[in-house]
This record gives sequence, structure tokens and C-alpha cells, in this order.
Amino acid sequence: MQSFSTFVVNNVRWLSGAFLLTLVSSFGQTFFIALSNGGIRETFGLSHGEFGGLYMLATLLSAATLPFLGRPLDRYST
Repeated sequence: MQSFSTFVVNNVRWLSGAFLLTLVSSFGQTFFIALSNGGIRETFGLSHGEFGGLYMLATLLSAATLPFLGRPLDRYST
């Protein structure tokens, strides 16, 4: 347990930054979708399972494409 405590103390800046980035990135996707999923499901006539499956598919597609899109976006962004 001593090594974990030492790790946290030695890396508190990195850990704080990672926590902050995780927190602020949640608002756009996780919190917004969680608050809006009832209306989205009702509008499109989706069950809980169908909505969850589509959300999972969108998340997996995003995870699969982001590594390939990162370099071109960084290169050609202003």
C-alpha cells in the first residue's frame, strides 16, 4: 500500500488533470444523453434495449475511428 500512496503523491498533478478532463468530457455525451434518452426513445419509438444497443454501437464506432481521424484532424486544423 505504501507504493500506491507514493505514486499518488508523486503524480498528483497528472491525476488531478486526468480527473478534471474525465469530468468535463462527461457533460457532452454521458450526462446529456442520460437526461435526454426518454425523449429520444419516445420520438423514435425505441425500447430501452434498442436505445442501449444503438448507444453502444455509436460508442464503439467512435472508439474505432478516433485513432485514425486524430492525426489528419491535428494536421489540417487551424
